[in-house]
Amino acid sequence: MHYLKTVLLVLTVFCFTNCAKKYTHVNPPYQFYSSLSSDKNVAFQYKYNVLNKKYTRRELRSYVRLASVKIVNNSGKDLVFGTDINVVKSDGSDVQVLDNITLHKVLKQKVAPYVAYILLSPLYLDLNGKVVPIGLAVGPGLVAGNIGLSAKANKDFKRELMHYNLMNKTIKDGETAYGIIGLMAPNYDALSIKVN
Repeated sequence: MHYLKTVLLVLTVFCFTNCAKKYTHVNPPYQFYSSLSSDKNVAFQYKYNVLNKKYTRRELRSYVRLASVKIVNNSGKDLVFGTDINVVKSDGSDVQVLDNITLHKVLKQKVAPYVAYILLSPLYLDLNGKVVPIGLAVGPGLVAGNIGLSAKANKDFKRELMHYNLMNKTIKDGETAYGIIGLMAPNYDALSIKVN
């Protein structure tokens, strides 16, 4: 009986700590930006660490750094992000900016691991000689719930990435643009912009 309690405790902890997580929106216009740089009257502000825990773990493992950015164009002309405006490290070296479709593929929650919860199906509870097959509800319920939640979270994440996509976006003179960018970098490097 002690063995069964231990196994149930371990399974419970595993189930509640390894579940799919809801996506928390980044909302770039509402972020507090503390990093500021400028080049040729174009102001650039950014903030790292804007994702929730589940996505942050994937970010760290894949050497992708996601940042919320704010660009204010007061250059006197319209500029295109990715052509006229490029993100660089503060020392001037280049940074690889990922397109948002690739960024979504790299950082989205994976669905396949949640199928393993089906292994809880044979779980039963013995109540004074009466056997209750709780696994028939728990296993498939956890699978369906986690797959549904991760699918919705991934959909919300992709929608926000596409809404705040800056690649090839024209930023008009006097306009403030907000976006989400992904950088291929092992560290959270200090960033700046280079205006051509």
